[in-house]
Amino acid sequence: IGLKACKEFKDTTTRNFFDVTTNDIECNIYRMGDDERKALSVAIHEDNLRPLQEVSKVSRDARVLYLRYRLANADELQMESSDLKKGLKSYAEYRYQGQLQIDRNIPEDYEEKLKAGKKMEVFHPTLTDMLTEVDQLRSTGDDADKKLMNALEQFYKESEIYKILAS
Repeated sequence: IGLKACKEFKDTTTRNFFDVTTNDIECNIYRMGDDERKALSVAIHEDNLRPLQEVSKVSRDARVLYLRYRLANADELQMESSDLKKGLKSYAEYRYQGQLQIDRNIPEDYEEKLKAGKKMEVFHPTLTDMLTEVDQLRSTGDDADKKLMNALEQFYKESEIYKILAS
């Protein structure tokens, strides 16, 4: 049996064994190769964009993650840049309006289950869903839970993401 298995799977590697994932790169950074991850690390930690520029010619994922890193770490002055503001608005809409896929792949029966009313957490929750959950937890919790949910709601509503999506 062992020899038969060796023959049958001799060309199987980690690159071709698993299905190609369709989820967002934030949820599966290991989809990127070692060179891409190293270039991204150098760009972030050493402020050296050269390796990233080289791999970005072939890696959309590396470019996307670097842009998101810049958006997450921009100060107020940098956020005045219309390009960064547009980028943050685009990302906020993508992530917090239910388009960012967190599940590795969309199940084949996704639409069918959705129509049947089954809740499937394939995509990131919308900001509205997150605020609704805060309200539900606040209404069923004790005083400590209510205080925590009030603080979380305040955090959400004071965030740049909320301000951008509310406008």
